[in-house]
Amino acid sequence: MMFYSNFFKKKSYVFFGETHSPNLGDSVICNVAKVIIENTFGIQDVYIQDVSYILRSNDANLQKIRLLCQRIHIDSKRFEKWYYTAILSINIPRNSNICYVGGALFQDFFINQILLVLKIARIKNCSFATISLGIGLLSSNNICRLRNGLKCIKKVDLSLRDGIDFFKLQVDKRAYWSPDIAIMTKYVYGNKPRNNNTIGIGCIDMCYYNRNFPNKPVSTEEYQNKMIYLVKDLLRNGFSVELFCNGDYQDYITAEKIYNKVNDSKCALRPRPQNDKELVDIISSYLCIISARLHSLIISYSYDIPFIGIEWDNKVKAFADTLNLGMFVFKMNDICEINSDMVKKRLQIGFNSQIRKQQEECIIERIKKILG
Repeated sequence: MMFYSNFFKKKSYVFFGETHSPNLGDSVICNVAKVIIENTFGIQDVYIQDVSYILRSNDANLQKIRLLCQRIHIDSKRFEKWYYTAILSINIPRNSNICYVGGALFQDFFINQILLVLKIARIKNCSFATISLGIGLLSSNNICRLRNGLKCIKKVDLSLRDGIDFFKLQVDKRAYWSPDIAIMTKYVYGNKPRNNNTIGIGCIDMCYYNRNFPNKPVSTEEYQNKMIYLVKDLLRNGFSVELFCNGDYQDYITAEKIYNKVNDSKCALRPRPQNDKELVDIISSYLCIISARLHSLIISYSYDIPFIGIEWDNKVKAFADTLNLGMFVFKMNDICEINSDMVKKRLQIGFNSQIRKQQEECIIERIKKILG
Protein backbone atom coordinates (compact mmCIF):
# COMPACT_ATOMS: atom_id res chain seq x y z
CA MET A 1 0.00 0.00 0.00
CA MET A 2 3.00 2.30 0.38
CA PHE A 3 4.04 1.89 -3.25
CA TYR A 4 3.33 5.52 -4.09
CA SER A 5 5.20 7.15 -1.17
CA ASN A 6 8.37 8.04 -3.07
CA PHE A 7 6.40 9.37 -6.00
CA PHE A 8 4.55 11.88 -3.81
CA LYS A 9 7.16 12.78 -1.19
CA LYS A 10 8.15 16.12 -2.76
CA LYS A 11 4.58 17.30 -3.25
CA SER A 12 2.73 19.67 -0.93
CA TYR A 13 -0.98 18.98 -0.49
CA VAL A 14 -3.70 20.99 1.25
CA PHE A 15 -7.04 19.24 1.77
CA PHE A 16 -10.44 20.88 2.34
CA GLY A 17 -13.84 19.43 3.18
CA GLU A 18 -16.93 19.45 5.38
CA THR A 19 -15.55 17.47 8.32
CA HIS A 20 -18.10 18.63 10.92
CA SER A 21 -21.29 18.98 8.92
CA PRO A 22 -24.68 18.48 10.63
CA ASN A 23 -25.22 15.83 7.95
CA LEU A 24 -22.65 13.26 9.07
CA GLY A 25 -22.46 11.69 5.62
CA ASP A 26 -20.11 14.56 4.78
CA SER A 27 -17.88 13.62 7.73
CA VAL A 28 -17.75 10.03 6.50
CA ILE A 29 -16.57 11.22 3.06
CA CYS A 30 -13.77 13.28 4.58
CA ASN A 31 -12.56 10.54 6.91
CA VAL A 32 -12.62 7.88 4.18
CA ALA A 33 -10.66 10.20 1.88
CA LYS A 34 -8.13 10.91 4.65
CA VAL A 35 -7.50 7.23 5.44
CA ILE A 36 -7.41 6.08 1.81
CA ILE A 37 -4.92 8.83 0.91
CA GLU A 38 -2.73 8.02 3.93
CA ASN A 39 -2.78 4.23 3.58
CA THR A 40 -2.70 3.88 -0.19
CA PHE A 41 -0.43 6.74 -1.21
CA GLY A 42 1.81 7.12 1.84
CA ILE A 43 0.91 10.75 2.52
CA GLN A 44 0.97 10.62 6.30
CA ASP A 45 -0.98 12.70 8.83
CA VAL A 46 -3.44 14.12 6.31
CA TYR A 47 -5.32 17.07 7.81
CA ILE A 48 -8.57 18.15 6.16
CA GLN A 49 -9.39 21.78 6.79
CA ASP A 50 -13.08 22.23 7.60
CA VAL A 51 -14.07 25.18 5.45
CA SER A 52 -17.52 25.73 6.94
CA TYR A 53 -16.10 25.58 10.46
CA ILE A 54 -13.71 28.40 9.58
CA LEU A 55 -16.58 30.48 8.26
CA ARG A 56 -18.84 29.80 11.24
CA SER A 57 -16.20 30.08 13.97
CA ASN A 58 -15.11 33.54 12.89
CA ASP A 59 -18.57 35.13 12.95
CA ALA A 60 -17.73 37.08 16.12
CA ASN A 61 -14.63 38.63 14.57
CA LEU A 62 -16.51 39.41 11.39
CA GLN A 63 -19.21 41.18 13.38
CA LYS A 64 -16.53 43.45 14.85
CA ILE A 65 -15.28 44.24 11.35
CA ARG A 66 -18.82 45.08 10.21
CA LEU A 67 -19.40 47.38 13.21
CA LEU A 68 -16.12 49.17 12.59
CA CYS A 69 -16.98 49.67 8.93
CA GLN A 70 -20.38 51.05 9.88
CA ARG A 71 -18.79 53.61 12.17
CA ILE A 72 -16.47 54.91 9.46
CA HIS A 73 -19.18 54.61 6.77
CA ILE A 74 -17.51 52.19 4.36
CA ASP A 75 -18.63 48.93 2.76
CA SER A 76 -17.53 45.94 4.85
CA LYS A 77 -17.79 43.28 2.11
CA ARG A 78 -14.32 43.95 0.71
CA PHE A 79 -12.77 43.64 4.17
CA GLU A 80 -14.71 40.44 4.92
CA LYS A 81 -13.28 38.85 1.78
CA TRP A 82 -9.81 40.01 2.74
CA TYR A 83 -10.31 38.58 6.25
CA TYR A 84 -11.31 35.14 4.95
CA THR A 85 -8.47 35.15 2.46
CA ALA A 86 -5.97 36.01 5.19
CA ILE A 87 -7.23 33.15 7.38
CA LEU A 88 -7.12 30.53 4.67
CA SER A 89 -3.78 31.71 3.28
CA ILE A 90 -1.95 30.91 6.51
CA ASN A 91 0.38 27.92 6.20
CA ILE A 92 -0.55 27.20 2.58
CA PRO A 93 2.74 27.10 0.62
CA ARG A 94 2.88 28.55 -2.86
CA ASN A 95 2.53 26.07 -5.73
CA SER A 96 0.73 23.57 -3.48
CA ASN A 97 -1.88 21.08 -4.66
CA ILE A 98 -5.28 21.94 -3.21
CA CYS A 99 -7.72 19.01 -3.04
CA TYR A 100 -11.39 19.42 -2.17
CA VAL A 101 -12.22 15.98 -0.81
CA GLY A 102 -15.97 16.25 -0.35
CA GLY A 103 -18.98 17.16 1.62
CA ALA A 104 -19.53 20.59 0.12
CA LEU A 105 -21.30 20.28 -3.21
CA PHE A 106 -21.20 22.58 -6.19
CA GLN A 107 -24.40 24.30 -5.13
CA ASP A 108 -25.54 27.72 -3.94
CA PHE A 109 -25.42 26.77 -0.24
CA PHE A 110 -21.68 25.99 -0.41
CA ILE A 111 -20.64 28.30 -3.24
CA ASN A 112 -18.89 30.89 -1.06
CA GLN A 113 -16.72 28.25 0.60
CA ILE A 114 -15.69 26.76 -2.74
CA LEU A 115 -15.05 30.16 -4.35
CA LEU A 116 -12.95 31.14 -1.35
CA VAL A 117 -10.74 28.08 -1.77
CA LEU A 118 -10.48 28.80 -5.51
CA LYS A 119 -9.35 32.32 -4.64
CA ILE A 120 -6.65 30.93 -2.36
CA ALA A 121 -5.52 28.61 -5.16
CA ARG A 122 -5.19 31.59 -7.48
CA ILE A 123 -3.34 33.77 -4.94
CA LYS A 124 -0.95 30.96 -3.96
CA ASN A 125 -0.52 29.73 -7.54
CA CYS A 126 -1.90 26.30 -6.56
CA SER A 127 -3.56 23.59 -8.57
CA PHE A 128 -7.15 22.73 -7.66
CA ALA A 129 -8.75 19.28 -7.68
CA THR A 130 -11.97 17.75 -6.46
CA ILE A 131 -12.52 14.16 -5.39
CA SER A 132 -15.99 12.98 -6.43
CA LEU A 133 -18.01 16.08 -5.57
CA GLY A 134 -21.67 16.27 -6.52
CA ILE A 135 -23.88 18.90 -8.14
CA GLY A 136 -26.73 20.70 -6.39
CA LEU A 137 -28.92 23.65 -7.29
CA LEU A 138 -26.88 26.47 -8.83
CA SER A 139 -28.26 29.86 -9.77
CA SER A 140 -27.17 31.41 -13.08
CA ASN A 141 -25.16 34.02 -11.16
CA ASN A 142 -23.26 31.40 -9.19
CA ILE A 143 -22.66 29.34 -12.32
CA CYS A 144 -20.87 32.39 -13.76
CA ARG A 145 -18.91 32.96 -10.54
CA LEU A 146 -17.82 29.34 -10.42
CA ARG A 147 -16.90 29.28 -14.11
CA ASN A 148 -14.80 32.43 -13.74
CA GLY A 149 -13.14 31.14 -10.56
CA LEU A 150 -12.05 27.93 -12.25
CA LYS A 151 -10.70 29.79 -15.28
CA CYS A 152 -8.17 31.56 -13.07
CA ILE A 153 -6.52 28.37 -11.82
CA LYS A 154 -3.38 27.15 -13.57
CA LYS A 155 -4.25 23.45 -13.25
CA VAL A 156 -7.68 22.00 -12.58
CA ASP A 157 -8.73 18.36 -12.12
CA LEU A 158 -12.46 17.99 -11.53
CA SER A 159 -13.89 14.58 -10.73
CA LEU A 160 -17.62 14.51 -9.98
CA ARG A 161 -19.95 11.72 -8.90
CA ASP A 162 -23.04 13.14 -10.65
CA GLY A 163 -24.26 16.02 -12.80
CA ILE A 164 -21.40 15.65 -15.29
CA ASP A 165 -23.34 16.71 -18.40
CA PHE A 166 -24.69 19.82 -16.69
CA PHE A 167 -21.30 20.76 -15.27
CA LYS A 168 -19.49 20.31 -18.59
CA LEU A 169 -22.07 22.36 -20.45
CA GLN A 170 -22.58 25.15 -17.91
CA VAL A 171 -19.37 25.39 -15.87
CA ASP A 172 -16.22 23.59 -17.04
CA LYS A 173 -15.83 20.99 -19.75
CA ARG A 174 -12.77 19.43 -18.07
CA ALA A 175 -14.90 17.55 -15.51
CA TYR A 176 -15.01 13.75 -15.52
CA TRP A 177 -16.92 11.10 -13.56
CA SER A 178 -15.71 9.07 -10.60
CA PRO A 179 -17.66 7.20 -7.89
CA ASP A 180 -18.27 8.66 -4.46
CA ILE A 181 -15.29 7.77 -2.29
CA ALA A 182 -17.64 6.74 0.55
CA ILE A 183 -18.31 3.43 -1.24
CA MET A 184 -15.05 2.38 0.44
CA THR A 185 -16.41 3.09 3.94
CA LYS A 186 -16.08 -0.53 5.05
CA TYR A 187 -12.30 -0.51 4.41
CA VAL A 188 -11.93 2.42 6.80
CA TYR A 189 -14.43 1.61 9.59
CA GLY A 190 -14.12 -2.20 9.51
CA ASN A 191 -16.66 -5.00 9.81
CA LYS A 192 -19.74 -4.47 11.96
CA PRO A 193 -22.29 -6.82 13.59
CA ARG A 194 -25.60 -7.06 11.72
CA ASN A 195 -29.20 -7.66 12.82
CA ASN A 196 -30.83 -10.26 10.57
CA ASN A 197 -34.40 -9.00 10.82
CA THR A 198 -34.33 -5.23 11.28
CA ILE A 199 -35.14 -2.71 8.55
CA GLY A 200 -33.59 0.73 9.02
CA ILE A 201 -35.69 3.64 7.82
CA GLY A 202 -33.83 6.92 7.37
CA CYS A 203 -36.02 10.01 7.78
CA ILE A 204 -35.64 13.46 6.27
CA ASP A 205 -37.26 16.83 6.92
CA MET A 206 -39.54 17.89 4.07
CA CYS A 207 -38.05 21.36 3.80
CA TYR A 208 -35.02 19.84 2.02
CA TYR A 209 -37.16 18.01 -0.53
CA ASN A 210 -39.47 20.98 -1.19
CA ARG A 211 -36.48 23.23 -1.74
CA ASN A 212 -35.27 20.93 -4.52
CA PHE A 213 -38.70 20.22 -6.04
CA PRO A 214 -40.79 23.36 -5.47
CA ASN A 215 -43.21 22.39 -8.25
CA LYS A 216 -44.00 19.02 -6.61
CA PRO A 217 -44.32 19.90 -2.93
CA VAL A 218 -45.03 17.27 -0.28
CA SER A 219 -46.38 18.39 3.08
CA THR A 220 -44.80 17.24 6.32
CA GLU A 221 -48.05 15.59 7.35
CA GLU A 222 -48.36 13.70 4.05
CA TYR A 223 -44.77 12.43 4.27
CA GLN A 224 -45.16 11.33 7.89
CA ASN A 225 -48.43 9.51 7.19
CA LYS A 226 -46.86 7.57 4.30
CA MET A 227 -43.86 6.62 6.43
CA ILE A 228 -46.12 5.51 9.29
CA TYR A 229 -48.08 3.31 6.90
CA LEU A 230 -44.81 1.82 5.61
CA VAL A 231 -43.53 1.10 9.13
CA LYS A 232 -46.78 -0.59 10.15
CA ASP A 233 -46.80 -2.71 6.99
CA LEU A 234 -43.27 -3.95 7.73
CA LEU A 235 -44.19 -4.70 11.35
CA ARG A 236 -47.29 -6.67 10.30
CA ASN A 237 -45.14 -8.81 8.04
CA GLY A 238 -42.65 -9.90 10.68
CA PHE A 239 -39.87 -7.31 10.38
CA SER A 240 -38.53 -5.15 13.16
CA VAL A 241 -38.06 -1.48 12.30
CA GLU A 242 -35.67 1.22 13.51
CA LEU A 243 -35.96 4.86 12.55
CA PHE A 244 -32.72 6.82 12.21
CA CYS A 245 -31.24 9.98 10.74
CA ASN A 246 -27.86 10.98 9.29
CA GLY A 247 -27.24 13.46 12.10
CA ASP A 248 -29.25 16.46 10.93
CA TYR A 249 -31.34 17.78 13.82
CA GLN A 250 -34.49 18.48 11.77
CA ASP A 251 -34.28 14.99 10.26
CA TYR A 252 -34.14 13.56 13.78
CA ILE A 253 -37.20 15.57 14.88
CA THR A 254 -39.06 14.14 11.87
CA ALA A 255 -38.03 10.59 12.83
CA GLU A 256 -39.11 11.21 16.43
CA LYS A 257 -42.57 12.38 15.37
CA ILE A 258 -43.06 9.30 13.17
CA TYR A 259 -41.88 7.04 16.00
CA ASN A 260 -44.32 8.57 18.49
CA LYS A 261 -47.24 8.17 16.10
CA VAL A 262 -46.39 4.53 15.28
CA ASN A 263 -46.41 3.69 19.01
CA ASP A 264 -45.35 0.04 18.65
CA SER A 265 -42.78 -1.80 20.77
CA LYS A 266 -41.33 -3.45 17.64
CA CYS A 267 -40.43 -0.03 16.23
CA ALA A 268 -37.43 1.71 17.78
CA LEU A 269 -35.89 5.16 17.39
CA ARG A 270 -32.10 5.25 17.21
CA PRO A 271 -30.43 8.14 19.05
CA ARG A 272 -29.24 10.95 16.84
CA PRO A 273 -25.63 10.08 15.82
CA GLN A 274 -23.03 12.57 17.02
CA ASN A 275 -20.11 11.61 14.78
CA ASP A 276 -19.27 9.68 11.62
CA LYS A 277 -18.48 6.42 13.45
CA GLU A 278 -21.86 6.39 15.17
CA LEU A 279 -23.61 6.90 11.82
CA VAL A 280 -21.68 4.02 10.24
CA ASP A 281 -22.44 1.81 13.26
CA ILE A 282 -26.16 2.47 12.84
CA ILE A 283 -26.44 1.91 9.10
CA SER A 284 -24.16 -1.12 8.97
CA SER A 285 -26.32 -2.97 11.53
CA TYR A 286 -29.40 -3.46 9.33
CA LEU A 287 -30.74 -6.21 7.12
CA CYS A 288 -31.93 -3.58 4.64
CA ILE A 289 -32.42 0.19 4.69
CA ILE A 290 -35.01 2.51 3.20
CA SER A 291 -33.74 6.06 3.12
CA ALA A 292 -33.61 9.38 1.30
CA ARG A 293 -30.18 10.59 2.39
CA LEU A 294 -27.60 9.67 -0.25
CA HIS A 295 -24.78 8.66 2.09
CA SER A 296 -26.95 6.33 4.12
CA LEU A 297 -27.42 4.45 0.83
CA ILE A 298 -23.73 4.64 -0.07
CA ILE A 299 -22.65 3.40 3.36
CA SER A 300 -25.11 0.51 3.16
CA TYR A 301 -23.75 -0.34 -0.30
CA SER A 302 -20.23 -0.39 1.12
CA TYR A 303 -21.38 -2.97 3.69
CA ASP A 304 -23.29 -5.00 1.08
CA ILE A 305 -26.63 -4.11 2.70
CA PRO A 306 -29.53 -3.83 0.22
CA PHE A 307 -31.15 -0.41 0.05
CA ILE A 308 -34.32 1.19 -1.27
CA GLY A 309 -33.94 4.88 -2.01
CA ILE A 310 -36.40 7.77 -1.76
CA GLU A 311 -35.59 10.54 -4.21
CA TRP A 312 -35.43 13.82 -2.33
CA ASP A 313 -32.63 14.93 -4.67
CA ASN A 314 -31.59 13.84 -8.18
CA LYS A 315 -28.29 12.52 -6.83
CA VAL A 316 -30.07 9.57 -5.16
CA LYS A 317 -31.31 8.18 -8.47
CA ALA A 318 -27.97 9.00 -10.14
CA PHE A 319 -26.13 6.85 -7.58
CA ALA A 320 -28.53 3.92 -7.90
CA ASP A 321 -28.27 4.07 -11.70
CA THR A 322 -24.49 3.52 -11.51
CA LEU A 323 -25.29 0.17 -9.82
CA ASN A 324 -28.10 -0.70 -12.26
CA LEU A 325 -30.53 -0.44 -9.34
CA GLY A 326 -32.52 2.61 -10.36
CA MET A 327 -35.73 0.57 -10.15
CA PHE A 328 -35.36 0.57 -6.36
CA VAL A 329 -35.47 4.36 -6.06
CA PHE A 330 -38.92 5.90 -5.59
CA LYS A 331 -40.07 9.48 -5.87
CA MET A 332 -41.28 11.18 -2.71
CA ASN A 333 -44.87 11.07 -3.99
CA ASP A 334 -44.58 7.30 -4.59
CA ILE A 335 -43.53 6.14 -1.11
CA CYS A 336 -46.78 4.15 -0.95
CA GLU A 337 -45.26 1.77 -3.53
CA ILE A 338 -42.64 0.69 -0.97
CA ASN A 339 -43.93 -2.19 1.17
CA SER A 340 -42.85 -5.48 2.72
CA ASP A 341 -43.16 -7.31 -0.62
CA MET A 342 -40.83 -4.74 -2.21
CA VAL A 343 -38.34 -5.25 0.64
CA LYS A 344 -38.44 -9.04 0.20
CA LYS A 345 -37.87 -8.59 -3.53
CA ARG A 346 -34.94 -6.25 -2.85
CA LEU A 347 -33.37 -8.75 -0.43
CA GLN A 348 -33.22 -11.32 -3.23
CA ILE A 349 -31.13 -9.04 -5.46
CA GLY A 350 -27.52 -8.46 -4.47
CA PHE A 351 -24.95 -5.97 -5.72
CA ASN A 352 -22.90 -6.62 -8.84
CA SER A 353 -19.38 -7.55 -7.66
CA GLN A 354 -17.82 -6.56 -10.98
CA ILE A 355 -19.32 -3.06 -10.81
CA ARG A 356 -18.09 -2.73 -7.22
CA LYS A 357 -14.56 -3.77 -8.17
CA GLN A 358 -14.50 -1.37 -11.13
CA GLN A 359 -15.71 1.51 -8.97
CA GLU A 360 -13.15 0.90 -6.24
CA GLU A 361 -10.34 0.68 -8.79
CA CYS A 362 -11.64 3.86 -10.40
CA ILE A 363 -11.44 5.73 -7.10
CA ILE A 364 -7.84 4.70 -6.52
CA GLU A 365 -6.88 5.71 -10.07
CA ARG A 366 -8.68 9.05 -9.78
CA ILE A 367 -6.94 9.92 -6.51
CA LYS A 368 -3.62 8.85 -7.98
CA LYS A 369 -4.26 11.15 -10.95
CA ILE A 370 -5.26 14.06 -8.71
CA LEU A 371 -2.32 13.69 -6.35
CA GLY A 372 0.07 13.20 -9.23
